[in-house]
Amino acid sequence: MCDFTHPNRGFTQTRSSFAGRHPRLSRNMKLNTKQKQFLRTQAHHLSPVVLLGQHGLTDAVMAEIELALTIHELIKVRVPGQDREDKKAIINQISETTDAELVQTVGHIAVLYRPHPDEPRLVLPKATKAAKGSAGKPR
Repeated sequence: MCDFTHPNRGFTQTRSSFAGRHPRLSRNMKLNTKQKQFLRTQAHHLSPVVLLGQHGLTDAVMAEIELALTIHELIKVRVPGQDREDKKAIINQISETTDAELVQTVGHIAVLYRPHPDEPRLVLPKATKAAKGSAGKPR
């Protein structure tokens, strides 16, 4: 069980309330550089779907993030705050609780990705390994 207590508000969120919703997804989902670049490109035009308010990370906000990830797969979340470490802790907590992969953070915005458990909309590029001795030029 993972608990997160917001330092200024005393809110505690436990992982157990959201655990087990997506059995097909493993927490070991790692995106390679090419896949992250593709997702950053797709997320560029998106607006933040979820905005954390003055009460911070609440059950209602987590439920909204869960719903948005299920519907859209790729979302932006705005995390206000003055302290960089607080923002990082909140973003990591969101990522762990929702089993989403953190694609990128820029300022107050975090981009999260979690494929739909039944019908993924986004098709990620496959990881390719270059053959030894090939410089990428055709002969």
